[in-house]
Amino acid sequence: MKQYDSDLFYDKLVSKLQDGKFPTCPFCGCDEYATEVSYANILTDDKLGRASLDSSIPSGILICKNCGHMDYFVLGILGAL
Repeated sequence: MKQYDSDLFYDKLVSKLQDGKFPTCPFCGCDEYATEVSYANILTDDKLGRASLDSSIPSGILICKNCGHMDYFVLGILGAL
């Protein structure tokens, strides 16, 4: 099984951005980010009140270095799976 690569996630995300840099954090205005060494598996389901492990969206995590705000990016769309 292939190991998650946070550097690949970061590189793919930067290449998708229009000017090759991240916008400022929407909460504190900082422009420095970190990535998590692990990815998030966001669970999805079509029924309210029930969590299922059957369907999920693997996502890379981008974290503001100042306030800790997190944004998630779908690894499949970035080509980072």
